[in-house]
Formats: sequence, structure tokens, C-alpha cells
Amino acid sequence: MDGPILSGSDGKIRAVTSAAPSSSDAALPPGVVAWAQYAKDRHESAEKRLADFRGWARQLAAAVGVVVGLEAALIGQVVRIERGSGLALGICLVLLLGTVAWQLVIMNRAVSAGYVGKDLVGPASPAVIAEHLQGKDDAETRRMIGSYYANASGTVHAAAEEVGREMRSVAKGFRWSLWLLFSAIAFTAVMAVLSQLRNQ
Repeated sequence: MDGPILSGSDGKIRAVTSAAPSSSDAALPPGVVAWAQYAKDRHESAEKRLADFRGWARQLAAAVGVVVGLEAALIGQVVRIERGSGLALGICLVLLLGTVAWQLVIMNRAVSAGYVGKDLVGPASPAVIAEHLQGKDDAETRRMIGSYYANASGTVHAAAEEVGREMRSVAKGFRWSLWLLFSAIAFTAVMAVLSQLRNQ
């Protein structure tokens, strides 16, 4: 198997030849220690960013679920209105059901962003790396470890940006759905008041 081995997030071990220190590594400046540390820090920063975005996605999914539950209760109250214009009742139900459907789509996207894993490449285990470090000096060791982290950080950073873009879109959609919900609630309140006035 050529090249260093990187372990994926699914636990599989895969060979990534591009992660191997190439001949160009010999031209690295004397600050190879700082370069290796930078690669490791960038990987950890990307992992934290991805974890933050996924955490926000889970929180948003939970918030949408609560709102959908409240809307279901509101729909039940609307259906119990016995009198009033059938057209008004129909418009109110269409607004509420449309809002619920929209928010269920939003919640599904948030759950996917927060819980569905990505096929990422991560640094291999110490035991695997040790097999490739036999007979290498300290500089070569740091270059190889830095190459592992540099290669892995690229995939994690890309995944974090993808989840971040999805979350911005989902949050924007949820915000607009709240305005639609407000319209439905206002329409329901007006309809209920008019129904009470007719009954007096």
C-alpha cells in the first residue's frame, strides 16, 4: 500500500498517496516544527467549527419541533370553531398547514446537517503512523505528521463550510416561516373574534 494511511470518520483505513511527504517537503524552511504545529492547529480549529455548526443544527431542529407542536395544537383549536365563514376557516387552515409543511422540510434539513455524518479523512492512529516513521529523523517525523494533519484539515474544513452554508439557508427559511406563522395566528384571532361577535 503506497503512501501514508489516513483513517476516515467511518473507522475505515484508506491510503492517501497525496498525504505522503513529497520531494518538495525537502525544501521546507527550518521552521518545520512551526509548520507541523500550524497544520495540527488548523485541523483542530476546523473540527471545532464543524462541531459548532452541527450543534447549532441540532438546536434549531429541536426549536422547529417545538414550534410545529404548537402549530398542531393551534390547528386543533381552529378546527373546533363551529361557526364562521367556511372560506375564512379554509384560508386559516391552508396558512397553518403550509407553515407546518415548510417547517418540517426545514427540520429535516437541520437534522441532516446536525446528525448525518460526513466521509472525512482524519489523522491515522499512532500505531499506523509509527510504521512509517522507522528510520526517520526528527525533521522527517514532523513533516510526515504535519502532512497528515494538513491533508485531513482540508476535508474537515470543507465539511464545516458546507454545513455552515446549509445552516445559514435553513435559519433564513425558518425565520420566514415564523412570519407566515404570525400571519396565520393573526388571521385565526380575527376569525375567532368575529365568530364571538356573531354569537352575541
